[in-house]
Amino acid sequence: MHTKESPPYATIRRMKEINMTKVDIEPKKMKIICCGQWKTATKSCTAALKVLGYNPSDYMDTMTYLSKIWLKYLDGKATITEVVAEYEKNGFDSCQDIPSNYHWKELYDHLGPETKVILTVRDNADKWWNSYVNFFTQETERGRCCGDFNNGNLFNVMMAWGLVGPECYRFYWLNWRVLSKFSDPAVFLRSWSVKTIVDAIKDSESEMKRKYEEHNDKVQMTIPSENLLVWNLKDGWEPLCKFLNQPVPDMAIPRENVTGDLKWAEDNLYSQGLFVRSGYWCMLTFLVFCAIIFLVIYLPLTL
Repeated sequence: MHTKESPPYATIRRMKEINMTKVDIEPKKMKIICCGQWKTATKSCTAALKVLGYNPSDYMDTMTYLSKIWLKYLDGKATITEVVAEYEKNGFDSCQDIPSNYHWKELYDHLGPETKVILTVRDNADKWWNSYVNFFTQETERGRCCGDFNNGNLFNVMMAWGLVGPECYRFYWLNWRVLSKFSDPAVFLRSWSVKTIVDAIKDSESEMKRKYEEHNDKVQMTIPSENLLVWNLKDGWEPLCKFLNQPVPDMAIPRENVTGDLKWAEDNLYSQGLFVRSGYWCMLTFLVFCAIIFLVIYLPLTL
């Protein structure tokens, strides 16, 4: 008879389902740079590119497979040539989301004038901001418990200290470094108060709108018009397919990560292998902590 698993056993089972073996990957040539900012339908753009036969590295792909090379690049210990080589070695022919969307010019200069650039946009800065602030308020609220207490901050601290494995350590610091320089560090603010984080995000409205518009303007002033598509999701398949010289699919344009869809983030962010594998490290950290308590406190009392 099937019985519902308790959370610890369900977590362990989920870990075992993650394929952690190395598989052969066909290298691909980088063709497309997507440089739209968060909440400009970047996930829908990724889904559309996959329908058209491309293999973009989106946020979690980059954090899982490419965080090491990007941190080396930010430290001046790797070149943009090495960054691109890592994308291609892992089978990605396009890039999406941070940090590549903020390093679009270095990528374009390296890849050459044949490279296509897609800048996803919203109707205006106000509509973009509404989507942005609603999404990050929604995700911050996930960590709320016992009033205003932010239990999600515990995981942030553990990631920052490397207590849940090297992947999550790199995840935290790559996000922190990129957001601190180009976007809004309040998204990764370490605070035990949900309200403090949400207020910090909301207080950044004028600054974030300015950064959004400046980013879009710089891309459009830099990339030749024949190599650039400024794409609003509401315009549908036609501009995207014409730009990439692809037939228009006989299906609706994908719409992913719509604000308010809590399940999307659960399925596509928090249940990904990077975070699931961090469960092993949580168990290991707990066992080490228990061993320290035993050796430092309990054992001396028995001698």
